[in-house]
Amino acid sequence: NYITRTNSPGIPWNVVNNMTNNGISYLAYSNELPVFDFSQVYFDPPTNRVTAFLINASNCVFRGFDVVGVPIIYTNTSKPPQSECFRVNTGNFNLFDRLRMHDGHGIGMYITDGASNLVLNCDAWNNTGVDPYSQGNIDGFGCHVTRTTHTGNVFYGCRAWNNSDDGYDLINCKAKAVIDHCWSFYNGYFTNGTVTGGNANGFKCGGYGVSGGSYPVPPPRHVTRFCLAVGNGANGFYANFHPDGLDFINNTAIRNATNGGNNGDYNMVCILTNTSRSYQIPGTNHYLRNNIALARTDTNNVTWLNTNWCDVAYNFFTL
Repeated sequence: NYITRTNSPGIPWNVVNNMTNNGISYLAYSNELPVFDFSQVYFDPPTNRVTAFLINASNCVFRGFDVVGVPIIYTNTSKPPQSECFRVNTGNFNLFDRLRMHDGHGIGMYITDGASNLVLNCDAWNNTGVDPYSQGNIDGFGCHVTRTTHTGNVFYGCRAWNNSDDGYDLINCKAKAVIDHCWSFYNGYFTNGTVTGGNANGFKCGGYGVSGGSYPVPPPRHVTRFCLAVGNGANGFYANFHPDGLDFINNTAIRNATNGGNNGDYNMVCILTNTSRSYQIPGTNHYLRNNIALARTDTNNVTWLNTNWCDVAYNFFTL
């Protein structure tokens, strides 16, 4: 029971559950944990991505169940494959509460269009790609809305770990999003401790790439606050070439950037224009308050930050 749809780049998806009715609550029965297992989903020919739950509805509640085993069934290696446990395609004022998305090959939560959706106390772990083409595409949580009016999307009290790409990803998000009281740890590593080859950031908090993609003017100021990043393979908190400033408030980073390179617990790199990486600059116009980094012995606590052009009082590197 599925539909097939095609997104704007022309890559088809197979949708297993297309949720289109507004105002419906899908709730676990008291003291029970329903498990939706998609590991046996198969399509012939195997050329499409898979979305387990496509949300085309508003004012719904999804609470208290597991989504596991979402596969990648995609053989075209010219485009990076991905699948999703949940994809909010068109939906406002939805609540996603106490969901557990794990042990599959799909992004946990992927918001592309819609406003004021709350992702509350959800977990996404051990979601990985299946090959080098897909390892860098499977995040725990992502918000990538395409309209500047789609504000109010919030991740609160969520946890992401051992996902093959990033824990949280706001790249190409055209309206302000908030990540609040969330944890992100060991992303970019498989559960056995080996490197996945994905981007491996704890919190990727903005950016629009470096190949000339469009972005709003002024760009949105995403907010990351009261969050914890531990042991991620690349950056703990990452501005990701955002073309303007972002807000980082009361965050804690511990032993990130374990893969080395030009990463840090806090990497605040910005970009003047996103047509080329050569336009990258130390972060400007950021607002940082009460952020700390612990247990590092090198100089990568904070990188790519112009403290003269940011508001940086009361952080570990200014005390």
